[in-house]
Amino acid sequence: MFTLLPIELVLDILSFMDLTSIANFSQTSLLYQYLTNDNNLWKQLLIKNNIKIIEQINYKEFFKREYKLNLIYKNTNSQFIRWFANIIGPENYYNLPILDIGTKMGYTDYIDFITLNDMTAPIMKGKDIYNRPFISIRYIDNISNSKSVVTFFQRYTNEYHTWAIGSRYRSMFYHVTDEEELDCLKRLLKKEPCGKRNQFDEEIIKLTNDGRSIIEII
Repeated sequence: MFTLLPIELVLDILSFMDLTSIANFSQTSLLYQYLTNDNNLWKQLLIKNNIKIIEQINYKEFFKREYKLNLIYKNTNSQFIRWFANIIGPENYYNLPILDIGTKMGYTDYIDFITLNDMTAPIMKGKDIYNRPFISIRYIDNISNSKSVVTFFQRYTNEYHTWAIGSRYRSMFYHVTDEEELDCLKRLLKKEPCGKRNQFDEEIIKLTNDGRSIIEII
């Protein structure tokens, strides 16, 4: 039926479909696969979904990213998770492996008991018995050559905006709201040089003498 319609009309019809329907449609023929890669189609989808357009980009990839980010926004009230997912990419956040901690609890209800042996991937996510989401990161301090795990977790079950940090190791992260620590975490996630203050608190050292980042995810 669609083959009898003008291409402009087919693209207009596609712009009213959801992402799953478009994906299914694209698999029915080579022509439809070609049509669903049209950049103007994805530009129209951005407009109809009230997503701010950035000119001269691949609208398809931009729409897919924004669509998944919007799903995260709908499924969580946590600003920290949104911030985190935006940095590593929504698809990467969705695909993070789950760390099942069962009924384990910290002495003060902090999630500060996760060890290097618990981590089967550099970054993992999960929920505790109180249904509090958490994200654990395994990293190395290249100066002391010491490995650590730090966990960012929602402090209270129904209080989505208060997050805390827990670790059974000596951690360089202490406060989720600290701008310097958040900047370091952002750099860490983006694989950019990330460091810590020197012993006199005069400056943040980001590189070792041989050019490596002071802190790296492993």
